[in-house]
Amino acid sequence: MDTTTRKRKRVSKNKKKNWRKHSDIKDVEEFLEDERLQLRTGGLVAEKADAQLFFVDKFVEDEADPEGHDVPKRRRKEPKPLRCHGNLHANTDVKPAVIPRNIKSNNIKKLSERRRIKHEQNILNSREREGKVHREKAAEVAKIRRITRNKLPNIGYDLWAEDSVNSSVKEVAEYHEKYTKKTKPKAPQRLRAKPSVVPAIEVSHPGASYNPAFDDHQELLKIANEAEIKKLKEESKLEERLAPMQKMSWNEMEQSWIQEMSLGLDGDDEEDGSDSEDADDLTTNPPVRRENKKTEKQRKKEKLKLEKEKKLQEIKMKKIKDSQRLRLKSIKKEVNEIVKQREAKASRKAEKRKAAIANPKKLGKLKFEAPDLELQLSDELKGSLRLLKPEGHLLEDRFKSFQKRNIIEPRKRAKHIKWTYKPKSYEKKDHRAIKA
Repeated sequence: MDTTTRKRKRVSKNKKKNWRKHSDIKDVEEFLEDERLQLRTGGLVAEKADAQLFFVDKFVEDEADPEGHDVPKRRRKEPKPLRCHGNLHANTDVKPAVIPRNIKSNNIKKLSERRRIKHEQNILNSREREGKVHREKAAEVAKIRRITRNKLPNIGYDLWAEDSVNSSVKEVAEYHEKYTKKTKPKAPQRLRAKPSVVPAIEVSHPGASYNPAFDDHQELLKIANEAEIKKLKEESKLEERLAPMQKMSWNEMEQSWIQEMSLGLDGDDEEDGSDSEDADDLTTNPPVRRENKKTEKQRKKEKLKLEKEKKLQEIKMKKIKDSQRLRLKSIKKEVNEIVKQREAKASRKAEKRKAAIANPKKLGKLKFEAPDLELQLSDELKGSLRLLKPEGHLLEDRFKSFQKRNIIEPRKRAKHIKWTYKPKSYEKKDHRAIKA
């Protein structure tokens, strides 16, 4: 007798992952397997009728007659196949698999014999035509070869030019130069493009000549006058903005600030009352009370009222749509006008964009400031080049040209500040004054 006791497995069966491992479900699996086999082979036995399961045996067994008469022997039945071999045979109870019938080869097979022969004949004819074309081309090539067999090839290019090198040799050379870093990387197109369309040296106005025509000089004076008027307008706008700040002195501003800060510190009752009244006016929603709560009847009325308004709004929108259908022509005209306006606006924008190409871009913090026009007034004009008074500076002109052409950013001349420090005085111990 085995006296050894098995150690009890301490497993928590309240977790689903331990059910299958530590539960004996062999009988359940056998039952489910049997049920699946029944479904595969004609359906569940429990759901079948008695007539499907049982039959009446109407044949007599081969036994001797008690009176001694010979009973004719029945033909022996063939032995039934073994049940273990039953899985190898086709099962008639299982439904056949659904096979798609729209395959190309099946469609061709379904064709009638006449159509099939015609189809094959067309294929043969097409192949024959292709073969004929191929033979004709081969004959032409052979003919050309026979003609040009004993002739030297006519080279229509320079044999020693760089372009005439074999493509494979060129590819190898390019590959070698690329990985030995002899070739430079391909530069983008914008690298060679000019940053501005403004010419490097702009031709000055004809009125700026030392001996200009009267009309040209007057035109230049007009341009300069307009530029000065524009500057004066900008200055006047700036003065108008700064005027309120310039009217008050520093003492007045300090007194007004103290007065503003000391408001409400005296404890005036009138002011407090006015503030409380203002605070009452600010409150928009009244306090909610129990007696002000709406009843169910009132809410239903409001709901019906809202639904009625919604229906009226829908009817109104329907009428508007119906009226719009009748005035389709006028709507088309309006749409065409809007399209024309948009096209005109787009064309104006395109013109502005074209005009802005010549303007300098904002490359830095500062904005480009155009230099003053270099001109001589009417009384300053001289007929001789020797007496001409020089205007402007060549280096400044080139510097402004660089800025205008977006080559450098607009800059401001740095102011030279001279720092002055107060000298510190030190007293040496040896020379220190003795204080009594």
